[in-house]
Formats: sequence, structure tokens, C-alpha cells
Amino acid sequence: MAKAKSATGETAKPAKSVKAKKVAVGDGPIDVTWTLAELPTTQHRAGLAGLVMLVRWINAHTKKSDGVLELSRCDATGATLRVDRLGMRRLYDAAYAASTEDKDEAAKRKNKQGVVQEPKAEVVRETVDPKTGKSKSKTVYVYEVTVPGGAFLLDEDPTRKGSAGLWIKLWRDFIWSIVRGVPAARGPYESRAAKDECTDGDDAYEALAKGGDRSEGLASTYYLGAQSVTADAVPFEDRERCFFLLQFWPFAVSLYVPSVVDAMEGKRNFDGSYAVVVPDVSVLDEFCEEHFGALRERPANARGYRPEGAAIDLPAQAALASAATLLDRLSRREAAKGAASLVTGYEVIHVGKEGNNVRVYRVFRMSPSRAMVDHYRTIEKRFTEFFFHRQQIINLIEGRSWWAGYDRLFEVLPYERFMGASGRYFGRDARNAFKDQESEEDSMADGEKKPPTLASVVQRAVWGYATGRVAARTGVSYEQAKERPSSHDGQKFNDELDRVTRDAFLAIRSRTGADFVDYFVGTICSIRQRVGHAGYELLSEALLDKNRIEEVRTLTMLALSTVSGVYEKKSDQH
Repeated sequence: MAKAKSATGETAKPAKSVKAKKVAVGDGPIDVTWTLAELPTTQHRAGLAGLVMLVRWINAHTKKSDGVLELSRCDATGATLRVDRLGMRRLYDAAYAASTEDKDEAAKRKNKQGVVQEPKAEVVRETVDPKTGKSKSKTVYVYEVTVPGGAFLLDEDPTRKGSAGLWIKLWRDFIWSIVRGVPAARGPYESRAAKDECTDGDDAYEALAKGGDRSEGLASTYYLGAQSVTADAVPFEDRERCFFLLQFWPFAVSLYVPSVVDAMEGKRNFDGSYAVVVPDVSVLDEFCEEHFGALRERPANARGYRPEGAAIDLPAQAALASAATLLDRLSRREAAKGAASLVTGYEVIHVGKEGNNVRVYRVFRMSPSRAMVDHYRTIEKRFTEFFFHRQQIINLIEGRSWWAGYDRLFEVLPYERFMGASGRYFGRDARNAFKDQESEEDSMADGEKKPPTLASVVQRAVWGYATGRVAARTGVSYEQAKERPSSHDGQKFNDELDRVTRDAFLAIRSRTGADFVDYFVGTICSIRQRVGHAGYELLSEALLDKNRIEEVRTLTMLALSTVSGVYEKKSDQH
């Protein structure tokens, strides 16, 4: 087994196998059975699913040569692989298939000793600046690189063009930078790309033929997040028959790429890490069938050099996205209710490359309920601004109220992210959130109107204050400005509205507790409000309750972000 680096960056040396009596091994078929219940981890169970899908693909899409490679049994609880020596070679050749292609690099490569590695070619490329239209010359150095094949992942890529595609590129980049991030661990792929003779299939066949019960050293090349040894110098080991499955979990996982946003410019970029969603498979045969279908139905649009469907705002979102994809497919089937438990949960591994080291930042497990997934779908449809959307996901996962956490954002980010023209997208999402509260209030229960929510009362109070204050200062009412938003009066009203809401936002941001209550009562409530008797009671009780003051404060700042800009947001106003 090739040496690999662990999550700590150390070279993972496989532990020595326990010695066993020599058993003569022929070339004939052997039967190896695994059940989901016996497998020790989520990655092992995903590995069994990956093995099942790969064997099915090999038999359906590649030329059959001599040798036995088949699933003599595959049901909900497990599978039996029937394979001989030649069949095992076919399996490994498909799993580690690779080719070579030329890659342009801006500078010449150097090895660890600093010695320059000569390129295959040195070429002058002509490029055109898309902004200016001007062309310029650039010298690049062409090196031959190994590219993992991907087996059925390439076939099922909806963006595929030849041997390339957005989704298969994401998977290949993950394999090369994380799973095989150390050059010494890339041997199985590089040998096949060079058409060298490979013995790893024979080694696996012989190990399983002998029972597969010997110990095998376990490193992060095969078990993501593993170390060669623990802090107490205890080696990570696995039985050969279970270790065998860890070759195949990359074929059963879903990959996502977290993004970050510049606070001022609002530009979204990928941070270079991966959120790996490992499904904890509980119904093997149906999961494999649905996973194939989900691969084909992935969105084909791009965000930069990544598929847009893989872009997320935080790692925990990956589990929700995977659960939503699976449930969407199941909901279209008659047996949706009976098959809703194809997985018992999702293990999310947030991992990235730092220099030459692979870092596991966090590993956690989620088991989203149907209601949680439905709520997630609503968030995806309703909210698009990065910070607002991200906080909604956090609140959903942590089971908090929709408005929670925004006070912290208001404190650490520039106010321009939330107010005026720069904050128009945040304000639009906040308006949608308040409208959802109004919808709850308007819904009927036993023929009677539901009592108002605190959120809707606060927004009405803020709206009344802002428009009333501006009308008093400009002599222009909101109705007049709304009718002619591009006129002088409309512009005048709009500019003053931005100024009033900004000043109130900054004043509230600097006040907490009793100071905020004094400001709210003395300023926001200085204008006549139309919140109704029930609304006044609800607001008064909240302001007198020390445990709810922060809720009113956060809702007030959120409401202020929805107000500024009459003509820019005409279609969204009350």
C-alpha cells in the first residue's frame, strides 16, 4: 500500500500486517459478503455502495474480458461480490483508471530539493482581456499531468463534453488535492496512465481469498481524517475485507465547495476547501439506484469554474442539500414514504489543503428531518444575499428563531452591507422574511385572525416612523413619492429616507438594553403608529421583558434595512 499523509500532515506508514499461515491461492472465483450492520463506519458503508455501483457500471458499460466480476447478491442489507483474479484486475483498473493531458503552468516546476523540472514544452500564448479587448502574449510551461478517470461519474456528469465536465472536474480535483494529495499516494492512477503493469488487484484478490481478516494499516488516503497513529502511538488499523471497501467510498459521496464573500464588494469566491457528504447508507440496493439518478439530475449551470449546484455558503449546508436532493427524487416515486430512510444520516467532513498538508477542519453528523429539509428548500428559494442566506441556514440547523444572529452581523460588518443601495439585496431578503411573518399572521385559525407577531409589529412601527419622519422633513408623502419615484419629489423623499434609516440604524447599533428601549420609545414611537391595540400590547410587553429586548433590537435593525429606497424597491413596498 502506498504511503500517504494523514490529516496532520505526517507521512502515514501502513502498520505491519499480522502474520498468518500461508494459504495457497489460485485464480478461481471467491465470494465475499458484507452486510451494512457489520461495517464499522459511515465511510465503510458508503464504500460498499460505491463498490456496488462500480461493479454494475463495469458490467454494463465496458467490454467484458476473461474473468468473473459480479454481484451474486445485492439487497437492502448487504451484497456479495463474486470475483476471480482477472475480475479483480478489471475492478481495480476501472476504479483507478487515469490518462495524461498537457497542462499550462505559469512557472517552471521545482522538486523538494529546489531542482527545476524541465517542461514538456515552452509556449507563448496569446490571450485577450475581456474588459479591454486588448491581446497580450504570455509564456507558459507545458507539463504532462495525470487525470483520474472517474468511471461512471464521468458518464453521469450532465455537463460532460468529451472527457471533461464541471462535476467530474470537481471530483478529480478533490481526489488529487485531498484523497491523493501526496504525490506518493497517486501510484495506482499514475501507473495506469503510464500503462504499467499493476499488481494491486492481485494483492487485493489474494488478501480476500485468504479470508481478509488480517490487519491493515489505515491512513487518510483511504479513511478520510485518519492518522497513522493516535496521540498514544496506537496505530490505526482495519481488517483487510473492510479496508477493501475504503477504495470505493469516493464514488458514493457528494461534494460541495464552501464560498466566502468580500464584506464591502460582495464578491463571492471559493475558499479552496471541500465539504464531503458521506451518506450513512441503510438500504443498499435502493440507495445505489437513487444515487445514479441523482447524479444525472444535477444542475448544469456554472459558477466560475465550479458547478453552481455544488456552491454552498457554509459546510453544514452540504448535508441539507444532499438530503433535499434525495427526498426530491423519492417524492416522485409511489413508494416515497417506504423508501424515505435510505440513509440514517450524513457525515460531513470539511477538509482543505494547506501547503502540502491536508487539514480536516471539522467532522459532524446530521440527520435532517423532512420538515427541516422543506424549510431549507424555502430558504433556498426566498433568500439569495450571502449574509442573510447564510444566517438563515445557521438558524435552521441550530433550531433558532429566524431573526437570531443578525445582531452580531450588524456589529462586525460595515453598515453599508445592510442599508441603502449597497444593501438592497440584504434588504430585499429581509422584506421577504417579514412578509413570511405577515403571512402567518393573516392565516386563519377556526375562522379567526391570528394575533400579530412581534416581527410584523416592529416592522410596521419602523415603517411608520421612517416614512412619517421623511414626510415631515421634505413635505412629500410616501404616496406622492411612490406615484412618481423618478421625479424631483420622489428623489428627494428617497434620499431623505436613506438618511433617516441609516441614522436610526447606527444609533440603535450603538445602544443595548435600557438605552435601546429609551431610544425606541423616544424616537421610533415619536411618530403615530398604526399597529393596533394588540400590537401595542405585544410591543410593550416585549420592551419591558429583559429577555426580549435584544429580539426587538435585532428586529428593528432588520426592519430598517427593508425601508430605504422607494423607487429602487417600488415593487416590494407595502
